[in-house]
Amino acid sequence: TASVSLVFLCIVVLSRSIQYLEQAAQGEMNTIMVMWLILYRLPGFIELILPFSFFLSIIFVLGKMYEDNEMVIMKQCGITQTYLLKLIMSFAFFVSLLVALFSFWLTPISSVYSEYFKSEKTFYEEFSSLNPGIFHELNNGGVFYAETKKGDIYEKVFSNNLLDKNNETLLFSTNAILDKESNSLTLGPGSSFLKTPNGKGTQLSFEKIIINDLPIKSKDNVADFDVVLNEITQKESLAWKFSLPLLTLISAFIAVPLSKIHPRQGRFIKVLPSLIIFITYLTLLISFKVQDEQGELINLVMTLFVHFIFILLGFFLYKKEALN
Repeated sequence: TASVSLVFLCIVVLSRSIQYLEQAAQGEMNTIMVMWLILYRLPGFIELILPFSFFLSIIFVLGKMYEDNEMVIMKQCGITQTYLLKLIMSFAFFVSLLVALFSFWLTPISSVYSEYFKSEKTFYEEFSSLNPGIFHELNNGGVFYAETKKGDIYEKVFSNNLLDKNNETLLFSTNAILDKESNSLTLGPGSSFLKTPNGKGTQLSFEKIIINDLPIKSKDNVADFDVVLNEITQKESLAWKFSLPLLTLISAFIAVPLSKIHPRQGRFIKVLPSLIIFITYLTLLISFKVQDEQGELINLVMTLFVHFIFILLGFFLYKKEALN
């Protein structure tokens, strides 16, 4: 289970890293944020990977034992399929508790810290992520554009509504220097064009303008930890949180009879059907994950119905293999 989890976790982390790096390349986030965001997303990855890895590990291990005729010898020693099922389900119980720990506690908390990390940034961190050659939208509807960038120096800068939020102001500057120590942006020399109420414009020249509060368009700052935790918790229904531990138990129950192979069959012959069953199970649960106020009861009923269907499938496979 640990080996399979590690493999799939590496695949998911690499895939998510590419997406975050693309956002960093477009100036939507700082490159330093990529590592921390992935770290905060790990509990959400693990809570989905762990049930799948445990299910797949049962198929692999028992399939190997059937292939090497170890199960035949074990049955002759009095180890029945029922005893084997009890043994596997005892392990599944502890794995489901671990999944519940992630689902109910670690994942919501890590999501809140992720929101804090993305929102609580200094002026320098926010501005340094803006790449040249791209028009960046500001919170007040304005834009910021720089033709080139060398280190912390932007060259040939254009901005709209950067200085005055209430009046339409066009600003052109030769340079814009970002200072990490003073946490400020220094523009100049340049000129600005202010549109007056009578429709005319006023042109002003300047040698230097210092700004330390740039209205970069980003997500709202997280004001209160408990409030955000409550909001994130409400996005996922209680049925979904219970579904992941139940998924672990029911999928393990299905895997025991499903892993049985007959003589001269390869140990991997049951892997593909097992994957289809598990992915179908998980996909149905995810489809009822997002809830709204009107559909909460319907989602709960449908989620319980999905679990019931796969419990019946487990009993069907168990009885079928017991007869054989």
